[in-house]
Amino acid sequence: MIKGILLGIVVLSMSQVIAKADDNAATEIRLLKAKLKKLEQRVDAQGQKEAGTRGKYAAVTPPGAYKAASSVFDPCPAGKVCFFSARQTRFSLLAEGDAGANTHLAGYGEIDFEGAAQTANSVATNSFNPRMRQASLEIDRTDLGLHFLAGQSWSLNAPSRVGIDPRSVDAPGVIDFESVPGFLAARQPGIRVWQDIGSDFKVALSAENAQTSFVGGNVPAVGTPAVGPQGVLNPNLLINLTGPGGSFFNNANNLSLNRVPDVTVKAAWDPMLGPSKFHLEGWALYRNFYDRFNFENHDASNVSFGGHIAMEIIPKTLDFTASAAYGALGRFTAAPFQDATLRQDGSIQLLPITAFQAGAVWHTTPLLDLYAYAGLEKTRPTFSNVGTVPFGYGNPLYNNTGCNIENTPAATCNGNTSEVRQYTVGFYDTVLKGAFGALKVGAQYSYNQRFAFEGVGGAPKTDDHIVMTQVRYYPF
Repeated sequence: MIKGILLGIVVLSMSQVIAKADDNAATEIRLLKAKLKKLEQRVDAQGQKEAGTRGKYAAVTPPGAYKAASSVFDPCPAGKVCFFSARQTRFSLLAEGDAGANTHLAGYGEIDFEGAAQTANSVATNSFNPRMRQASLEIDRTDLGLHFLAGQSWSLNAPSRVGIDPRSVDAPGVIDFESVPGFLAARQPGIRVWQDIGSDFKVALSAENAQTSFVGGNVPAVGTPAVGPQGVLNPNLLINLTGPGGSFFNNANNLSLNRVPDVTVKAAWDPMLGPSKFHLEGWALYRNFYDRFNFENHDASNVSFGGHIAMEIIPKTLDFTASAAYGALGRFTAAPFQDATLRQDGSIQLLPITAFQAGAVWHTTPLLDLYAYAGLEKTRPTFSNVGTVPFGYGNPLYNNTGCNIENTPAATCNGNTSEVRQYTVGFYDTVLKGAFGALKVGAQYSYNQRFAFEGVGGAPKTDDHIVMTQVRYYPF
């Protein structure tokens, strides 16, 4: 009897313990579930908060990529650079007179405001200084058909529309002051003589001031390789001189050492093809390039050649022009390219340039002209190596790994240009015309491409869209 009572008590106690343990486990589970629910709620709340923060950041455009709200009154689209300029304003003066029955004299001068001294800036006064474009004297002997010119004028290899015209060129009629790739010309001092042969054929010879544009802008620099040492030119190499102020040259500009002037020969033919005017010309240009290295002279010579056509497709309605050239013509290009690069020993390697340009002008009415042009300038890689140390232009060992990264160090993007192209259209409209001159307005759109040579990191390229507008007044 006592044993049974004790056993019952033990069984009852065990039941209570088990029940209590079950209750405790259930309580812990409920507590754990509650905590888990709170954690889930906190995670959800944090996720919502982060999502809101990301949304706010997404709504804020970084300063480097700022995009203004579009507006029909905004002349400058977001991400582009816009500015006004009056620097293409140009003044010219032609004085003519007869020194005899068959001797005619002409003096011509022309300036613009494309000069830029250190004080010339766009911050306050925009005080850009006048710049001499042309200043020349011409003597014509009409009885002999002989002409002579001395002074600064367009280079003889610049294209003309009629005959041999030193005072004007058949340049693309665009707003862009840098013209169109494929238009080759310079304005420089020299002397020129030309002879009329009949009424429609002329031959000319000129000697003009020579200058050389070395890779790096007259600085004997070489590219930086992706791996290995950088090529360093011997400091005894002389390719240019910095003009001291007393020599009437800006002491911040370099002058190349040239011993021989540029010599150009040219022939021009101007027949009539039925009712249409036609102009055809061809030229050859001799240039000599010079440097001094370790007390020894190095030079290289080149003969470049080119031609130009200007014709009326439809008389007084549709005009067509085309130019082509090949040779060491870097400083004459619109890009511009360089003329030469250097080997490690200081000897000169010339950069051959291929240039082409074509265009048409449609005189839709006596007051409205529409135009379209296309042009390109290109060169080929010209380099030499000393072991694995690269020199020259377009060297495949040069470092291009940073060319597609904004604000990358220059050493990681040599990016030697191989080719530039441009396609452009535009118009000029004469809105006012009277006894005191004419007022014209115009607009131009151009699509521009630049390609670089292959290097370590690839061959970078870029393009750009440019829109220009202009108002012109011609007083006479």
